Amino acid sequence: MKSLSFLSFLAVALLVLSACNPSGGGAGRENKSGMWNGPMSAVGPNYPLTDVTISVSGSSAGGKSSAATIVPEIFTGSFSDVVQVNVVVSGQDKFGVVQASLANVNLTKTAGVWSGTIPGLAVGPTLTFTAGGTNASSVLIFSGVTNQILTGVSDAVAVNMTANDNGVPVAFPVITGITVPTETNVSTTTAGNAIAVAVTGSPSDTLTYGFTPAAGGGTFGSATGTLLLPVGGTGTINSAYTAPATPATYTPHSVAVANSQGNSVEATFSTVVVWSVTTPTVTAYFAPVVTAIKGKRTGTNVTWTATVTDDKTLTALTYVWSYAGTAGAA
Repeated sequence: MKSLSFLSFLAVALLVLSACNPSGGGAGRENKSGMWNGPMSAVGPNYPLTDVTISVSGSSAGGKSSAATIVPEIFTGSFSDVVQVNVVVSGQDKFGVVQASLANVNLTKTAGVWSGTIPGLAVGPTLTFTAGGTNASSVLIFSGVTNQILTGVSDAVAVNMTANDNGVPVAFPVITGITVPTETNVSTTTAGNAIAVAVTGSPSDTLTYGFTPAAGGGTFGSATGTLLLPVGGTGTINSAYTAPATPATYTPHSVAVANSQGNSVEATFSTVVVWSVTTPTVTAYFAPVVTAIKGKRTGTNVTWTATVTDDKTLTALTYVWSYAGTAGAA
């Protein structure tokens, strides 16, 4: 590079002039104009300079599982809230003198990535790149630091920033118990079908809840809502359960509870749906029995007589005679 060759030549020239100085070597001094007076050998290494491309990335912390959800409430913001990213470079300048701020630049956001170019940084020493992301209120919500030695060949520096803690402790609601009827009759909604969810949380916090029934497993009254906890931090969420029309064990129903921070827990439970039962009175009755049939012919007429037994009086019986064939009548 031409600039590096020129710097090397300049360094050699200055060293030769210093050697010819009859006053000999010694510590140099800086005049009021900022120019260095004195031999360069007393200052230290003369590093070549380079330009560096820098980019930053970051993300909000958080976690999620089937039983709990965490939102970044303890952090001051997410990556999307950042409106400005500033990078300060510290370390040795080209003369080897440690500077608290070699460069201070604001990056530009393009396609979701904050990046920029910082010119005139020394090649060789370890430099520290400190990045900070601020929101629209100029509050620092992300920060990161990385150390890197530049080589002078296509240098690129990446700084990973993490969210700043806002000092608010993470709080979770807790489902301490779920009371479910032992059995529920089909297609009923009664006081005995009430589902009670016992919860605890931060005193005077407002909890948000939601019930989700199992597939085909009926419905829940007041399926969503809020619960204001008293100063003791304990409460109960109540819901009336309407059973489906088919007996079975229905699972899993679920209930999710979230606090004002947005942190939530979820629990599952089952319901047993049965046919309703009753106590009927059963009475057995006997049908009449024909024990004999007698026929008597008188002239052209035939008289038939049936002998019948029954457990009730015969006057309660009714009868009908019928004949099969083409002739005759009853």
